Amino acid sequence: MRTKLLKHYCEVKSAASGNFEDFIEKKTIDYGQCFEAEDGIEEFWSKKTGILDSHGDTGLGIGVKGIILNIQSHILRTDSFVADALLGQGEALDCFGLRLQDAEAMKAHLLNAQLLQKMTIVDSIETPENQATNYKKVFSDCCDTTTTGAGTGEGGTERPV
Repeated sequence: MRTKLLKHYCEVKSAASGNFEDFIEKKTIDYGQCFEAEDGIEEFWSKKTGILDSHGDTGLGIGVKGIILNIQSHILRTDSFVADALLGQGEALDCFGLRLQDAEAMKAHLLNAQLLQKMTIVDSIETPENQATNYKKVFSDCCDTTTTGAGTGEGGTERPV
């Protein structure tokens, strides 16, 4: 009778991999001198420990302790562009929003190109004094300012900063 019951659990087919996996194992416990019985050894069948199965076809990488016996997938059909965007199937922005997003990206690209061009111009000047003067001309918002040479030992002459 026990054989008829247990034979279907010796190997169980995984729905995820399609392979047959060992599901039960025979265990033996030796009770030793704990009981006053003639035979202190007990044998029984138990679910095998450490069985792991996974299903990765859905992109979710679902893993379970045990064997996956059945897999069902359900698809939610909707015309809503928001639901499509949440599920990763569509765009959440309308045409105006997409063009606005593209314009912002192009603006950032042009600002980076402008800064790179300015840095290239300043770096191409050979002397450090000319570099400092031209750096101010290239990167300042306004015109040159002059200051007196007080404290420099030049006797109060004006020079560009």
